[in-house]
Amino acid sequence: LQMVLIIVLGVTASCFVKGPVATLLTFGILLVSSWFNDLLKGLATGQQEGGGPFESAYRMFMHLNPTISIDDGPLKAIMLVVDKGAIGFLWTVQHLFPRFEYFDMIPFVANGFEVPWRAALLPSICVTLAFVIPCLFLGYFSMKLREMEAK
Repeated sequence: LQMVLIIVLGVTASCFVKGPVATLLTFGILLVSSWFNDLLKGLATGQQEGGGPFESAYRMFMHLNPTISIDDGPLKAIMLVVDKGAIGFLWTVQHLFPRFEYFDMIPFVANGFEVPWRAALLPSICVTLAFVIPCLFLGYFSMKLREMEAK
């Protein structure tokens, strides 16, 4: 089901952009969804030390570690406001991409061949259908409305 989801996302992306860009977009979605999901979750919930992206860049530029507090002032207030916007964008990205942890069947297979329906198969089928059906409609209507010579 994970392979079906990746293929459908790639085909839908290729309806809008050229092949190499669609390949990079699909690979980026795969990276964010599988390996960077915990990092995005930590940044979006505020559990990650060091603040948002602008506060982290400021800390790196000023050689400050995350345990040292930044002096109160207008720069800190501006940084916090801009970081809230960036963290909101990261939260949206985290929830926009599919979570591939639903497709991890290794713990169930390690315990035997009985894979529970409600704990393993149903969530992965629901996630696949939730992304495949809109992608099919989006790809169909984008190809129907687009001139083939322009691509």
